[in-house]
Amino acid sequence: MKHYPLRETVSSFIDGTFVVPSLHSHRIDVVNPANEAVIAQLIEADAAEVDRSVQSARKAFEDGRWHRLPQERRTAVLRRISELTQQHADELCYLESVDLGIPAAQGQGTVVSRVVRNFNFYADHLSQAAERGAAG
Repeated sequence: MKHYPLRETVSSFIDGTFVVPSLHSHRIDVVNPANEAVIAQLIEADAAEVDRSVQSARKAFEDGRWHRLPQERRTAVLRRISELTQQHADELCYLESVDLGIPAAQGQGTVVSRVVRNFNFYADHLSQAAERGAAG
């Protein structure tokens, strides 16, 4: 199995950037269950960081950058996520394997395929909803 680089520290992703952890951040070891090696540290979000995240999500909802997009564009975005998931399936399987301890083949057959199916399902749903609306 090919190895892929891992981030040493994983923090929240808000407004398009990873949050820089403070010196007092609570760090949680991410352990590979296959060999018990610490593979990364997860930075737990504090209350202020959670508030920033919620404010960012609220702003994105209210300014309409998603729900005001034409249905065709939203469908295309969901399909693109599905395509990118398929293109990076090996890397995603590796990450799931070292994080969860599952065999890479199982990740390909379950985790990645589920993500692909889910995004395609929602893309289909948007398309069908638009068709039903146009017919009505």
